[in-house]
Amino acid sequence: MLDSVDSHPSKEQLDGLMRGTLPPQERRRIVRHLLGGCEECRDATASFWPFQIAGTRPEKEERTPFEGSPELDASLERVLERVKKRQSELFVEREQAPRLWLELERVASSQRKLLLTNGTKFHTWAFCELLLDRAHDAGFEDAKRAIELAELAVVVAERVDTEAVGKRLARDLMGRSWAVLGNARRIAGNLTGAEEALAVAGEWLTGGTGDPLEEGRWLDLLASLRGAQREFDKAIRLQDRAAGLYRRIGESHLQGRVLVGKAKVLDDMQEPERSAETLGKALTLLDVEREPMVALAAYHNLAHSLNELGRTDEALEVLRRARPLYDEVGGALNLLRLRWLEGKIERSRGNYLAACGALNEVCDAFVERQMGYEGALATLDLALTHLEAGNHFEVRRLAREALPTFNALGVRRESYAALLALQEAAHRDVLSTALLKELYERASRATGPAPRSN
Repeated sequence: MLDSVDSHPSKEQLDGLMRGTLPPQERRRIVRHLLGGCEECRDATASFWPFQIAGTRPEKEERTPFEGSPELDASLERVLERVKKRQSELFVEREQAPRLWLELERVASSQRKLLLTNGTKFHTWAFCELLLDRAHDAGFEDAKRAIELAELAVVVAERVDTEAVGKRLARDLMGRSWAVLGNARRIAGNLTGAEEALAVAGEWLTGGTGDPLEEGRWLDLLASLRGAQREFDKAIRLQDRAAGLYRRIGESHLQGRVLVGKAKVLDDMQEPERSAETLGKALTLLDVEREPMVALAAYHNLAHSLNELGRTDEALEVLRRARPLYDEVGGALNLLRLRWLEGKIERSRGNYLAACGALNEVCDAFVERQMGYEGALATLDLALTHLEAGNHFEVRRLAREALPTFNALGVRRESYAALLALQEAAHRDVLSTALLKELYERASRATGPAPRSN
């Protein structure tokens, strides 16, 4: 119960207000508190349901009467009726969203934007959220599809009824949609497009509710972009800000999510020990059931960092613990990345035959999928394994065959340059383990092979 009208309601009480399960006296006290101008609680309600609880707030000099005022009771009832009406509408929207999704999927990809532009039944908050969720999930497997879905979410967000949800919340939805689009572009390697989209997202959020969940999400995605741009110090500062926001509002899971991204930046900075430490902390905060793919990324990246530190037995134990997650939510691509990591661990353990077998499988699979960037990195891993095993003939064969294969796939400039250097060094017979590791580092400067936390 609230002790006084000035007390901040808990999340449970706000949720009870939304659901209409609070006793009348407690309900009135919470609504009076919200109407009284508490910015913190008014913003908190934005994360519970997408509409404003009141269109206006009392002027500072106006004294809001408390008990025994018929005018106040009538005002409260009008507000609560508005809450209940909008909540009922939202419930219907969320029930309809999956059916609208099936309808959208039946339309050719080239016609979907036109359908969403003209089809008013698609212009709902719930359907936009569904598109954003699907775009987020697609980012783990298919960046092109993630971009398509995020672009469609922007189309819907632009057409959501501002009068129904309120201008500030409508701006939040626009900001979130552009941020997800920016992240999808980053995953696809379009860093310029990602920068543009995230800048647009920031502009929309500036005029939004100020919800710390929205700000934290944007900061986290911007940090991922800065990491991809190799601006590591900026990335870590942004991640620390996001984690601080989540910590203050008691969002442990989201704090852990940010730490997974921070660990990836630390790994790119060649600091596997700090990366492993950060991932260990992240795993104590993450709610696996809430976002199993994020937990999977944490386990995978922890195993990678432990292997880099020479702690191969610990790395294998982490993968053993994570195996159910790979089977449940990993998907074909992340199972392929698991096989890649297993090959690297076998190399670290000196089991070169097993390592070469695994890495050969991985290289062939990436080429078959036309994933030139990942294939080029796996090829360098395979070359390093053959070199350590003393198979110089195989190293020269790989160097000779890799360049035309990956040139046809259109790999990034850094990867192509590394393969060219591999070919030249093999031809001159000056390859060394140190040189191959340096070439791998050059080629991997855009993003790494581990499952993304997205």
